[in-house]
Amino acid sequence: QSYFQKFAFSNTELKDFMGEMAKASGMNLDTWSEAWLAKAQLNTIRVDYSCEHGKTKDVRLLQTAPKEYPTLRPHKTRVAVLRRSGEKFSVLRSLDIIYSEASTAIPKLDGLGCDDIALIYPNYEDYDYVKVELDPKSLATAREHISKINDPLLRAGLWASLNEMVIDQKITATQLLDIVLTHTGKEESLDVLQRNVSMAFTVTSVYL
Repeated sequence: QSYFQKFAFSNTELKDFMGEMAKASGMNLDTWSEAWLAKAQLNTIRVDYSCEHGKTKDVRLLQTAPKEYPTLRPHKTRVAVLRRSGEKFSVLRSLDIIYSEASTAIPKLDGLGCDDIALIYPNYEDYDYVKVELDPKSLATAREHISKINDPLLRAGLWASLNEMVIDQKITATQLLDIVLTHTGKEESLDVLQRNVSMAFTVTSVYL
């Protein structure tokens, strides 16, 4: 409102808009603007951890950037840890994370039972503008059980991550096609179903 009132019937520049946003937020947005609006490409995040005596240790959120555009940005995301009970998945723990470095410790996720973790998704509820690379255990869970996850937004995020992992050569196109063929027939969300059909077409007609 302040921006439109101050500059009504005038021409503006980006600095005018960002100046009003900075006043409203009480934050200096110069660094944010430079990283997000003046730099190209997109960051990728994944969760890394080890297990010691059956408990998680040194849980970290890792941020990477393409070699051609090596900009690490300030982000806010929500990390969710899911457990599996029979055929159902539920959130064991979720927390908001603010990060800007290549590696950010998440001490609140240390000490969880490793056997209790079925999947970790570091952009739960789609708060962040980022690509997600699944850790090995989460990837295995998604490959076997993605259609059993009852949260359609989380399923859509997992499908998007699988597609991006093919593009980034983290998994093969045939692996993705196998997952699509295994799980798409069980999909109840029309939006996710349409995306999966499009994904399968791209995999078969372009990648293969």
